[in-house]
Amino acid sequence: MKNSTSIPKRVAVRYLQLILPVLLILFVCLAGTIYYLDSRNQMRINQDVSDKILDQANKTLQTWIDDQLVVLAMLADDARVIEACAQPTDVAAVARANDFLHSFHEKNGFYENIALSSNLRPDFSFELTAVNGRKYVIKRGVFFADSTRGDSIGKSNAEHPMAKSIYDEGKPNVITHVYRSLIYGNPAFIISLPVRKDGVFVGAIHVAMPMRHFTDKFVNGVKMGQTGYMFMLDQKGLPISHPEKSFILSEEMAKKYETVRARIVNGEEHFEQVVDEADKTYHVMKFDFHGINHVSEWYLILVQNTDEILASSIHFVWLISVFLVVAFLLVIAVVYLSTVKLLQLGFRDSLTGLYNRNYLEHELLRLATGRFNPIGFISIDVDGLKLVNDTCGHTAGDVLLTAVGRMIKECFNHNDLVIRLGGDEFAVVMQMTDGASVQEACQRVRDKIAAHNRVNGAVPVSVSIGWAIGQASDTSSINAIIKEADALMYWEKEGNRLQYSVLFAECLSQYGQQLFQADK
Repeated sequence: MKNSTSIPKRVAVRYLQLILPVLLILFVCLAGTIYYLDSRNQMRINQDVSDKILDQANKTLQTWIDDQLVVLAMLADDARVIEACAQPTDVAAVARANDFLHSFHEKNGFYENIALSSNLRPDFSFELTAVNGRKYVIKRGVFFADSTRGDSIGKSNAEHPMAKSIYDEGKPNVITHVYRSLIYGNPAFIISLPVRKDGVFVGAIHVAMPMRHFTDKFVNGVKMGQTGYMFMLDQKGLPISHPEKSFILSEEMAKKYETVRARIVNGEEHFEQVVDEADKTYHVMKFDFHGINHVSEWYLILVQNTDEILASSIHFVWLISVFLVVAFLLVIAVVYLSTVKLLQLGFRDSLTGLYNRNYLEHELLRLATGRFNPIGFISIDVDGLKLVNDTCGHTAGDVLLTAVGRMIKECFNHNDLVIRLGGDEFAVVMQMTDGASVQEACQRVRDKIAAHNRVNGAVPVSVSIGWAIGQASDTSSINAIIKEADALMYWEKEGNRLQYSVLFAECLSQYGQQLFQADK
């Protein structure tokens, strides 16, 4: 026979098999909820920090441009600049303007170029010999003086975006889009202001600003974590500032950023987007030109790998998951042990501590598979229990049953199933046995009871025993074995009935009320 706790354990396992999916679902849902809430919180924190960084960069760039407008306004008010714009055909005036611009440029080398254009009549042009010795045809809006000794002379016109807003629309200033500079081909933009003489518009001054000077310090140098960086896009999706210089003004990169540009133009400020097979989180702030006229929109963008942002959440969830797994295992252990304990209590006889009929019924289902043949069944009935109860009281009867259960248990090993079926009925099931072994077991019970009676004579103990052995193939064959053992037991009990009544009467007269004292 299998260990006596096998059925409670098997039932407990089945119970766990039913509740484990529920517990697992609860575990996954709890872990998922924790991850979702913490990841959202991390994203909000990242968003707040990013907004502050973007806002600071925006304000810094605004201040820098405002400072350049002040410088440019000072240049536009210089008499040499005014004189040259008013009289571009005056060689001397133009020469003085070139010298002035060149000198200023040498002291402020971060400018790429400073150039002048004149508000000539649309139908007027003239030929100019520049400081570099070359001749150029100068028209309205064309550069006629610069700070680079003629490198930009003859370029641009009044229809160019940097001049058109001033020449045709009369705007007080304008910032162009970022483009490849006319001189060196580097990414740059131009700030232009009108030049006036006695309130009359006579020309414009244009300052070319290299983007690297504008952004390397305030944009490209910004880092966030291991993967976060800042860059800028214009409204066409062209990178106009980027830590990777080769990306700037790259049409190929503009194609890669097309989805990002579309979401930005659509007004989204915080979003996730996959670019180059990497999931990134974008935080966007439209550059505030602070009232300055501008040709193109610029966008400050702080980007970071989403995985890095959520790394702390993932780590936190892993820690929580370990805790939950431990708690989960503890719950399973408690549930399992509690279930086994409860089932054992449900399978136990409260008086003798032996297993009861419920346990036998469960165990017989296992034995009916035929894997434990041959099966031996011993039926044991206590003689005279009613006589003892009626004469000495039910307490004495309980003592008798307890003693019998103990003695039967002592005659078998842990593989044999000893059961109190109820009342005065006991049973023993032996598996993979033979007739000789079953007979020997029955004799051990009789010998044990005889030894007990020799020592404890207050009330004699007597049992009737019947046994049977057979092959189990289903429940009916098991029941047939039990029925055979019961029949033999009842046959013996009929023979013991009168004999025990006489023996009990003799002991009662001899010992009186000193019943079972040795067993208490």
